[in-house]
Amino acid sequence: MKTVKIKHLMIATAMTLCMATAAYAQATPKAESIVLSDQITLGDVFDGVTADAGHYLAPAPEVGKTVTLGTYDLQRISDAFNLGWKPDGNGSHIIIRRGTDEIDNMDIQSAVEKDLRGKMHGQKSRTNPSAFTFPAQPTERSMSRN
Repeated sequence: MKTVKIKHLMIATAMTLCMATAAYAQATPKAESIVLSDQITLGDVFDGVTADAGHYLAPAPEVGKTVTLGTYDLQRISDAFNLGWKPDGNGSHIIIRRGTDEIDNMDIQSAVEKDLRGKMHGQKSRTNPSAFTFPAQPTERSMSRN
């Protein structure tokens, strides 16, 4: 009777260890991450993290800039959140890039052209919608007219 209980306890312990190891093995650093907000979270740095994915780690870089977290940084983060990740010796790192949700000029131009064509219903026009261009950034001259 005692051997059966011990056997069941050993099986339960082994299963728990296997499941815990599998959960830790899922947390791996991303190679690259693009953040759109002003902060870097645990989920931006590691794949396979669910419970603390939204936990704030650091401020995000400025729009268009990057920050690189090296092996030492990743190890410290993993240890702090008990992720169980260990470096593989290949110089693990992650590049975090600050993206933007701004609309590209070409997207605006395409939308205007499509809208004008749809409203014209095949009518002839002296103006070609493709002739309109949008500058990448306001020029000094265009700003002084306002």
